[in-house]
Amino acid sequence: MTEFDVQGAWVMLQGKTRVEVNLNAPAQDGFFIGHATHSGHVQGSGLGSLRFDQFFLRIRWSDGTEGAYHGVFNGRNELFGSTFDVQNPTSIAAWTSDRPFVRR
Repeated sequence: MTEFDVQGAWVMLQGKTRVEVNLNAPAQDGFFIGHATHSGHVQGSGLGSLRFDQFFLRIRWSDGTEGAYHGVFNGRNELFGSTFDVQNPTSIAAWTSDRPFVRR
């Protein structure tokens, strides 16, 4: 079950990096497919899930890296969380959404 509508285009603000995502509508089980771009030319796609107030997304990037993103919704319905490079798990960064999301 999903509580928030995260489908469509939005941005993860990760320090000086903007990760532009475009997510398909989650299925009944909360899983979705996402596409993303960062640094103007690095593209990626992956599978994610949304469970109540928990957001997960794993993206394989065209530069050979893979990012794992986890987030939760705050009281203003914005997502915030952390990400790490799957090949280098000690490389962790914080991120926030560029906008709030609508509750279903």
